[in-house]
Amino acid sequence: MRIDSDPNRIGALSLSDRVSPQRGAPAAQGTRLAHASGPDEAVLSQRAQEVLAARKALAAIPDVRAEKVAELRQKISSGTYEVDAEAVARKILEGGL
Repeated sequence: MRIDSDPNRIGALSLSDRVSPQRGAPAAQGTRLAHASGPDEAVLSQRAQEVLAARKALAAIPDVRAEKVAELRQKISSGTYEVDAEAVARKILEGGL
């Protein structure tokens, strides 16, 4: 495979190489390209709309559960926080930690 090192060649297109919006026909030399008359539009499938809605719902959920953090801080500062060693060991053995 041969790779040309000419930086002017990469992405270089002449006006005649451009494609006009009318049925993919090449634009004539010296002519201006016409713009589409309306805004671009995309239609999402029902599944894509559901995924989008799920992503928005997940984005609305905070990463940190503030009430849980406050509860744990309070327990730690008051000295009442206890760790269930068996539960931690079980999770480690299951690969959950």
